[in-house]
Amino acid sequence: MSSQYRVSLGFPKAKTPQVLAILILAALSFTASISTLCLNLGSIELMRYSHGRMDSSDAAEKLLNLSLKWNPENHRASRQMGLLYWSRCDYDSVVNILGKIPESRLDNSASEILGDSYVSLGEWDKAASAWIRAGVEKYFIYRGDWQKVVLIYEFKLRENPNSLEANTGLGFAWLEQGQAEKALAPLRKGVALDPTGLRVRFGLAQVENALGYWYEASRDFIELIRMVETGTYRDDGSSPRYREDVYHESLAMLAYIYKTNGFMDLAEQYYRQIKSLWPSDLTPYGHLADIYLSRNQPDRALQELEPIIEAGRVSDFAFRAGRAYLMMGYPEKAYVYLKQAVDIEPNKAEFHAQLAESLCQLGEKEEADWEYSQAHNLGWKGDILSCK
Repeated sequence: MSSQYRVSLGFPKAKTPQVLAILILAALSFTASISTLCLNLGSIELMRYSHGRMDSSDAAEKLLNLSLKWNPENHRASRQMGLLYWSRCDYDSVVNILGKIPESRLDNSASEILGDSYVSLGEWDKAASAWIRAGVEKYFIYRGDWQKVVLIYEFKLRENPNSLEANTGLGFAWLEQGQAEKALAPLRKGVALDPTGLRVRFGLAQVENALGYWYEASRDFIELIRMVETGTYRDDGSSPRYREDVYHESLAMLAYIYKTNGFMDLAEQYYRQIKSLWPSDLTPYGHLADIYLSRNQPDRALQELEPIIEAGRVSDFAFRAGRAYLMMGYPEKAYVYLKQAVDIEPNKAEFHAQLAESLCQLGEKEEADWEYSQAHNLGWKGDILSCK
């Protein structure tokens, strides 16, 4: 346009750049508005499609494509399009559309769909890489989606086999799925990389204990106890409460390992330490009662059990108290506790058998025989069939 036309139209020469800028902004605003309108209409059709309106699928695709045509940078439209393709199991199209979105604009849902599409296409590393780039691994951990967490950490380990985060994370991900055998190797590597870390060593000790590796587990529990008592653990920002829990649980598990393997003196020592440090924890009482019963010391067993029975604790404690009174020759008292145990848990064969013994000693033959029959029906392997 020549200068004379600009003058005749009333546009002063100095004002022309400002007017052009206004026109450009107006055009962009109009373009964005059309794109947003198409996006909103497409989202409505997509919602209808998700509720069973199959004819809305094509309408949603056309509107979302139109939104992207007006504004290729409309990432909301791209995410909605990815969701549409995902619902159709069109994984190549999902990867094509979502893979173009900047990582910072991918929300958790879109990142998960992108990774899942790679998985469906057999591209495991690309799936893990997509999830890692989008930073959604913590989202999967929070949600308990451990299979995806495993994929992420396995990918990280291929990138760096000496990554403490990846070894520890993979071990705990397997442990959360009950796969102790698979958790063992990465947690061992984690301890080698971080020998003073409480979290990774505690995880390893739990795995070793679950697999029956008593020596290794006891060694690690002893080391955990030593680190907490001497303050020689690595400060990883964990709370004092967590450190106390590790200390408490390590003492308890070490005592249980010793008890299970017949080292009763050591087990008694640790259970008594737990009682002195955490008086409200009633678990050691039952274990100490077992130890005293194994030594034929029913009177000491009762000293541990009676406060727990009075507090209304579980049936195993009542059962142990009943056994102790039978050993001491007090069938009347034994009956009271054994009847309480059977009433709480009527499907335990041994409870019925011991109750039958107390009734037999009390001269209640008919009731005793009935309890013996109940015990055998529940799988009791004793050879006593009736009260003699």
